[in-house]
Amino acid sequence: MAEKRKCGDSSSEAKKKLRHYDKTYIHFGFIEGQDKSRPECVFCGEKLANDSMKPSKMKRHQETKHPETIGKDKEFLERKKEMALSKRSTDIRTVFERAGSDLQKATKVSFECSLLIAKAKKPHNIGEELIKPACIKIVEGLCGPQAAEKVKSVPLSNNTVKDRIDKMAENCKKQLHEKLREVQFAIQLDETTTVAGESVLIVYVQYVDGDELKRDILMSTNLPTTTTGQCPCGYKNKVTQQTGSPQRF
Repeated sequence: MAEKRKCGDSSSEAKKKLRHYDKTYIHFGFIEGQDKSRPECVFCGEKLANDSMKPSKMKRHQETKHPETIGKDKEFLERKKEMALSKRSTDIRTVFERAGSDLQKATKVSFECSLLIAKAKKPHNIGEELIKPACIKIVEGLCGPQAAEKVKSVPLSNNTVKDRIDKMAENCKKQLHEKLREVQFAIQLDETTTVAGESVLIVYVQYVDGDELKRDILMSTNLPTTTTGQCPCGYKNKVTQQTGSPQRF
C-alpha cells in the first residue's frame, strides 16, 4: 500500500511540474512551441525543455546565445515573433493551401504578362529571355532574394506564353459567341492580302452592347484563291511570252 501511495504521489508531482507558457516570456525572445509544452526561441528556433519554461532559464539562454538582443523594444520582439510564426508549418493543410495560393498567383501573373506580350506583338520567347530576368533583378535589388524566389516561380517560357495567348483568344471567342446569341448584329466582310501574299477573309460583327455600339472580329480564314482583280466581261490579263509584259484584250 505504501508503494502504491508513493507511486501515486510521484505521478501527481510529475503532473504538477508541467509548466505553461506565459505571454510575458516574449521579453526573453521566446514563444509557445507547436506542441504547447516547450518554449521556442524566436532568434535561433531552439526548443527548450518544459522544465526550462522559467524566466531565469530563458533569460540565461538570451544572455549566453543572443546578448545583442537584450534591452530591445517590444516592437522588435513582436516582429521576430511574426517572422518565426510565418516560418512554421503548423498544419499540412495550411501548407498546401499556401502553396496553392502562390501557384494561383503565379499563374495569374503569367496570363497578364502573356497578354502584354500579345498586345505589344513581341515574340513569345521575350518573356523567358528578357521580362522574367529583368523582373528578378529588380525585385531582388528592391525587396531581397526571398521575394525574387516568387518571381522565379512565374512560368513564362515560349510554349507557356503561346498556350496562355491561345486560351485567352478562345475565351474571348466564346464570350463573343454567347453575347451574339442574345442580341441582333450585322456582318461585314473584308478581303485582304498579307505580306507573305496570302489571301485572308476577315469577318467583322457589329452589335449593340448596353448603350454602346461595338465592333469585333468574328473570324478570319485563309482563302484558297488569290485576290487578283478580273474584268466583268470574263477576260483576264494575259502575259506575252516574248516580253513578259501584261497586255489587255
